[in-house]
Amino acid sequence: IRAGGRLADATGLADEVMEAALRRAGVLRVAGLEDLLAAAETLARVRPSPRATGRGDRIALVTNGVGLGALAADALLAGGGRLADPGDAGLAAVALGLPDGWSGRNPLALGPECAGRLGEAAAMLAALPEVDAVVALHAPAPDEDPEVVRESLAAAVKASRGAPILVGWAGQATAGAQRAMLAQAGVAVFATPEAAVRGALHLAQDRRNRAAAAELPARDVLDLAPDRASVARILAAVRDAGRSELTEAEALAVLAAYGVPTVPGRAVGGAAEAGDAAAMLGFPVVLKILSPDLPRKTEVGGVVLGLASAAAVRDAAAAMADRVAQTRPQARITGFLVQRQAARGQELRLRLGDDAMFGPWISFGRGGTAADIDPDEGFDLPPLNLALARALIRRTRTARLLDGWRDHAPANIAAIADALVRLSQLAVDFPEIESCGINPLLADPQGVLALDAALRLRPAGQASLLAIPPYPAELARAWRGHDGRSLLVRPIRPEDAAAHAEAFRRLSSEDVRYRFFSALGELSAAQIARMTQIDYDREMAFVAVERVATGPERTVGVSRLIRDPGGAEAEFAVIVDPTWKGQGLARHLMERLFEWGREVGVREVTGQVLAENAPMLAFVRALGFRVQRSAEDADVMEARLTLAPQAQS
Repeated sequence: IRAGGRLADATGLADEVMEAALRRAGVLRVAGLEDLLAAAETLARVRPSPRATGRGDRIALVTNGVGLGALAADALLAGGGRLADPGDAGLAAVALGLPDGWSGRNPLALGPECAGRLGEAAAMLAALPEVDAVVALHAPAPDEDPEVVRESLAAAVKASRGAPILVGWAGQATAGAQRAMLAQAGVAVFATPEAAVRGALHLAQDRRNRAAAAELPARDVLDLAPDRASVARILAAVRDAGRSELTEAEALAVLAAYGVPTVPGRAVGGAAEAGDAAAMLGFPVVLKILSPDLPRKTEVGGVVLGLASAAAVRDAAAAMADRVAQTRPQARITGFLVQRQAARGQELRLRLGDDAMFGPWISFGRGGTAADIDPDEGFDLPPLNLALARALIRRTRTARLLDGWRDHAPANIAAIADALVRLSQLAVDFPEIESCGINPLLADPQGVLALDAALRLRPAGQASLLAIPPYPAELARAWRGHDGRSLLVRPIRPEDAAAHAEAFRRLSSEDVRYRFFSALGELSAAQIARMTQIDYDREMAFVAVERVATGPERTVGVSRLIRDPGGAEAEFAVIVDPTWKGQGLARHLMERLFEWGREVGVREVTGQVLAENAPMLAFVRALGFRVQRSAEDADVMEARLTLAPQAQS
């Protein structure tokens, strides 16, 4: 609930970062007490539609009062939802069971005398595949029997196997008792049409949050090979100079070392050198003032575009220096930056910052000089992968402009996502960085180009702490089987989802039963997400990856160790593809788990094995496990191994 408390920090962005953290956790966030009550009423009583697709916000409204329907429709559209469109066939199907005189559209107004048919109409709407949720609104009417209306609505809610049905029962004197009885019957019921619509929208948002948290990313992984040594040298030189802020040229060099395309340029000391540098770069060029005291160079005329000759560059540099000296006499001028002028494109802004509670954050949005005046920015927490980067882009209004309009060509969204992932990796690799910004990042159909950048270091000895543990790439190692075939054994990552599902399908029915203690036919998307999207602080899963000449990599073995809340005890699981059995792979995967467990303080490794699984029982005994029959289940054996503490070097 966004109400009071921690709303802003030094950057004014604490609330946005909190929103990003909750989104990554799949948590629904609401804006006040009224919204909180509506969300609690909905989520505690309503099951999402099993057929909901996309945004899940196609809502059908049915009422016996035209005014209530109009108020609900306005609230729905204002809240970003959509009026469900059942189509002519769907409306015809509903019309068969309704009296003459109904509105024939969404909202469906049955008329004041038809309150007793609300439940029937809601049930028919809920059965339509074009509807994600139904809001049934009751307005008290003369001569009606409220108990009949209430019972029909409760029966419709209970019987619905399609879209969920929420009820709005307006009124106060007699309505309060009816709402209380509906609530006792397990119905999500609200006193106003606006509150009922909010409940339906919360249901849709909660579905989207959960889907995003369990999203199965595509196989594509951005293989980064940054020049970390070059960045370390640049940052060390800045420290040695007694500075915490990098010059623009230094910041661009850091980004270039991480593979972010940067505009060609040269830093020079004076006007004459600027003219020479421009001649080497080629015209037209951009000239920028270099000063640690001028974070917004355009405010003092510190940027000149379209310079087409060396003489023009020299004259512009001299005039720029004079202008800055007059308007900002206290500003230190260290020189000029001459850059090749880029072609036309859309101006974006990428930022890294730090939050007191959640640590580093990353943002994407509109760039250029208007970025702070009319901000449009989405936030997330590093580390990012390509799927998360694309989702971050889509959460902004700027995303609509990236598709192109009028004479503006579409931007290369894949290249923008690539730049976000690289900036995220920079935050992971160098926790001494306090902030970094690219503005503008020019985007066009060919790709992206960083035109300007700023980077600040933390005070010496300080480092950031990521809220989400990064992917432990350093644990990846090559391994060779007895027959000479080689594999890569590395920690699992979200992009392994498809390969994980394929590996499961290659297992024999016996292997599946031994591993999962049941005859699973297929792993659900939620199960795959749980297995591939892990918290590397409390769990580790190593996958053995086989590179295939044609086609994607194959997962041929998995070992997993899940720590108990205390951290000293952990449960293991291991399975190997039938084509790799007998190669020593299972032993290697288990030894990798033991190695990781010792490093994080695990002292006891446990596991359960079916008593009939003789090969696995022999395997764990060979590894040194003590095996005994479970006290709770005679068909299960419990294996336990004490890990020796990690040797001190």
